[in-house]
Parts: sequence; C-alpha cells; structure tokens
Amino acid sequence: MSATLQTDHWNGQVIDRENAPRMHQFMLRNREHLAPWIPVPDDLGELDARIGELETEVREGTALRLMLTDAADPEGPALGYIMFTRMRDEGGRTCMISGGIDCELQGRGLMSEAMGGAFEMLSSLGFERVEARVAPENERSIALVERMGFALVRRDEEGLWFERRTH
Repeated sequence: MSATLQTDHWNGQVIDRENAPRMHQFMLRNREHLAPWIPVPDDLGELDARIGELETEVREGTALRLMLTDAADPEGPALGYIMFTRMRDEGGRTCMISGGIDCELQGRGLMSEAMGGAFEMLSSLGFERVEARVAPENERSIALVERMGFALVRRDEEGLWFERRTH
C-alpha cells in the first residue's frame, strides 16, 4: 500500500526498520506521556522485532503506521505517529485510527492537522469510514475526535468508540 501524509507542518513516513531508531527515541522521550496508552519498548531490538510484524501487516493491507516528522525536516526526529489498523471491507472500506504527538507539542492544533491529513490520505485510498477507540479518561483525545467530526457510537469495557466518514 502506497500512502503519503503531507501537511503544512507534518511529513508522514511508514514506520520501518530504517527509521526505527528515530521512532524509538520519540517513544523514550515521551515514555511517561505514552505509558497509559501504548507500551514503550526498553530497547531498540524489542521495537525492531515489532516492526517486522508491522511490515507484514502493511504487506497484507491490514495496517499502516506512520511516523510524523516536521515537514521542513523530514529526516529529523520523530515527533509523533498516526496508526491505521483493522483495515477491512465492511460495508465500505473501514479502518481504526490512533495517534499521538510529542508531549512538548500538545495544545497547538498539530494533532488536528495530522488527523486532517490522515483523512485526506484515507479518502484517496478509498476508505469511507474511520473508527477511533478512546479511553474514557483521555480527555484530550475525546475532545480531538469530537472536533474532527467523530460521533460517539458506543461505550464498552474497552472504552469509547467513535466513527466518522472520510469525506
């Protein structure tokens, strides 16, 4: 699957073994911030093994994970990520979206910009519906998905489930 995410501030690159060290540094810098939502590997080898699994998912077309860098410095440090998982055809092409940015960058509208770019990319790839699962205590993410036009569709033991159309 060929996909690009480009906005005024962001460049999205597929997370692979080549950029794993930059992604690992992002995760270590943001360990405390990310800990409630995603596991942070202690060493690069652990992340490298996980990236092998991710590459298989990309080849199978079931997932895509992008590292976000500054659009003015695409070879610079990783500053965030956007993940598309559970890609499937189910009453139209559908996927789950999640993401995060460096804790130092929060509150500036940058994640909203990245998500907007993600919706454009998904629409160009033929996706019609996007879902998001948010932990009930993650107030920033709830506010973000609501600002981005997601509607709450259910609550369960896994969290709050939102969805929206890509266009």
